[in-house]
Amino acid sequence: KEECMDAENSGKQLDQDDESDKLYWPNTSVLTTRLRRLITAYQRSYKREQMKLEALNKSDRRRRRPRDEVRAREAERNAAISEKRQRWTRREEADFYRVVSTFGVVFDPIKKQFDWNQ
Repeated sequence: KEECMDAENSGKQLDQDDESDKLYWPNTSVLTTRLRRLITAYQRSYKREQMKLEALNKSDRRRRRPRDEVRAREAERNAAISEKRQRWTRREEADFYRVVSTFGVVFDPIKKQFDWNQ
């Protein structure tokens, strides 16, 4: 650019032959400006890519959950529902304890189980 050529030619007048052999190098302020622009452009593009990837990952997670996770949640729900169905009311519990304490339960030492048939 002109900035590079001006920086090199300022203060020095070289012959035509010498100028054709030399390569121009920009001064430090021009290099710094260019470097800053490159860095900010890279950061912007990198940030955009990261945002796109995050958006894709979010939508993928919502669309298709891992099968194991879905099955585990379904099993938890089924367990909670069956537990609620099997849970006794306070009255049923009190009746059960009253009957057991009144009549007792036979324990079979051979089978190591209670005999609930009697």
